[in-house]
Amino acid sequence: MESANELIKRGARWLGYHIGRWPPEHSLAEHLGELFQLLAINCVFDVGAHRGEYGAFVRELGYAGEIFSFEPLHESFAALEARSARDPKWTCFPFALGDAGGMLPIHVTRSRVFSSFLKPNAYCFDAFGERGRVERNEPVPVRRLETLFKDCLANISEPRVFLKLDTQGFDARVVEGLGSQLERVVALQTEVSVRPIYEGMLAYGEAIQRLNEAGFELSGLFCVSRDAGLRVVEFDCVMLRGATS
Repeated sequence: MESANELIKRGARWLGYHIGRWPPEHSLAEHLGELFQLLAINCVFDVGAHRGEYGAFVRELGYAGEIFSFEPLHESFAALEARSARDPKWTCFPFALGDAGGMLPIHVTRSRVFSSFLKPNAYCFDAFGERGRVERNEPVPVRRLETLFKDCLANISEPRVFLKLDTQGFDARVVEGLGSQLERVVALQTEVSVRPIYEGMLAYGEAIQRLNEAGFELSGLFCVSRDAGLRVVEFDCVMLRGATS
């Protein structure tokens, strides 16, 4: 005879759902939960915050420290600001980050998650169809993260910084904009592309090599998306500062 738990799980599967452990074993969520505890992370820089999904995600993992989110698109920032409004340790900024300050036009795509300073290439349309089509260009302010670090960390004793990057091909520029402050980052998460979907985007091997040269070591790769042929398009790449760096 089936137990109550087994009956509930079977009923959920019949409806097209799965009931299992949280976080799932071998998942990005499980990995980050362990990493945040191991490294005593108390500050998350959420670059490319969109509507606040990542901030909510790390809160679900039990992270209770400071979050600094950056999102330049007006409509996405409004949703981000509303989502974070009741969280006193979640601060939002309505601009992008890069290797230089100024104004840049961002390509706003039909599915906002593909919006980027870089232009989508032909493969992007093959893999994701109309979701990657550019609807308009929106000029947005850009700043170097190096200029913000001191103020953001002013009230955090012994900051242990985790840097999350999701800027659709612009991650390397954000890292360059950290300058000497990159040394204060103890771990990071960046999207790396096996099959680039933007013009001028770094391939995953070069992206990882650059971070290796900056003193980071690979901790985990987690598939973000595949195309119709089940080929990996992007990974979430988690790296931590090497013991000798």
